[in-house]
Amino acid sequence: MAGKALKRVELTYQAYLLAPASLACTLLVNLEAGEPSGFLHPRLTLRLLTAGIVAALFYVSSRWAGRSEVFDARPVGSAYTWAGSLLVSLLMWYELRPLNVALAWVMLGFVLFEWGIVRQSVSWRMQSYVAFVSGFTRVFFVNLNARGWDLVASTLPLALVFYYAYWRLGIATGDEIPLDRRLKSRTLLSYFGTVTLLAMLRFSLDPDWVAAGWAAVVVILLGTAWRSQREIFLHHGYLAGIAIMFRIVFHNFSLGSHESSGWYDSRAVQVGSAAALLFLALPFAFPIRKRLSEQAGRSGAARTLARALRCPEQAFFFAPLLLVTVLSAREVSQGRVTVAWGLEAVLVFMFALWVGERSFRLTGLGLLLLCVGKIVLLDVWRQEKIDRFVTFIILGASLMLVSFLYTRYSETIRRYL
Repeated sequence: MAGKALKRVELTYQAYLLAPASLACTLLVNLEAGEPSGFLHPRLTLRLLTAGIVAALFYVSSRWAGRSEVFDARPVGSAYTWAGSLLVSLLMWYELRPLNVALAWVMLGFVLFEWGIVRQSVSWRMQSYVAFVSGFTRVFFVNLNARGWDLVASTLPLALVFYYAYWRLGIATGDEIPLDRRLKSRTLLSYFGTVTLLAMLRFSLDPDWVAAGWAAVVVILLGTAWRSQREIFLHHGYLAGIAIMFRIVFHNFSLGSHESSGWYDSRAVQVGSAAALLFLALPFAFPIRKRLSEQAGRSGAARTLARALRCPEQAFFFAPLLLVTVLSAREVSQGRVTVAWGLEAVLVFMFALWVGERSFRLTGLGLLLLCVGKIVLLDVWRQEKIDRFVTFIILGASLMLVSFLYTRYSETIRRYL
């Protein structure tokens, strides 16, 4: 400041040399001073007092350090702010409970991010991204070891901040904002939010109900994709759906048969809830498909993949249908599996007529044919007499109902072909 006021360049250069020395001394000496300072508050440590003052001075002096009539000193001013942010981050590390450090880093990133948007400063925003990445990474090493309310309170706000930063960056304007977009900052922030939310549910819910919790997130993601017309949330829904399938196959289904003490411990209720929630995503999936157009300029495998990603109703219909089919085979007694599949086939066929989807209708017919083949090849020879009669009656009624519906709605079905 004196160098600027007196217009003495040598004073400015001396300040440039003293700044790194001050930073090094603070890192090596002051950060180790954890004893009470005896100033203002008994819990105010000497480390927090001295390093906090140094960090504040770095922030304040960055305004003058970035100005010079001799050379372009803007990188020097940016270095001052980076030094201040480094000291604040380390103070959070030393002074806060380990569970709160990640949240503090992300909130620091939030402040730096907002300031970088207001000042249209790439340096401030890059510091915020480093704070975001640091907080996001720390969650998986520290926060997820907590339980109950401590886990939710220290993790959920991170996801909200990530989603906010994603939204804020989308509406921000300025000549330097395209740099953030080239770095895919928005995409990464949205993924940080979704992964943090799924990780929190993974460790806060009962292990058997994790898939159902994730399925609820899928519904929210597709609803957000439909409402905001942001395709990125549809991609999140796809990835979360894949995680749900893996979770159910390798956890819920791998447990084997077990006696449940109530509905809460019933695998049928747990997996059925996940499947039902995935089905609830269909009302959002159909308008999303209608809105999305086929990407131009692609060919071959890329074109096929793009078309598959733009048909979310297929994924969020067949995934829960597969879960229900396998669940019926595992939970229903062996003599009644064909009956359950037959009823499922009729419901699928009726649903296909309602929504006018050819692939759903063919699936219902295919499931009915599977039931017929299972009866001829297996059930006739293995079932008890009463089970055989029940199976024949219900499956016969199902075939008659499907035949009636086929005849009744033949004109409608032709339009789907």
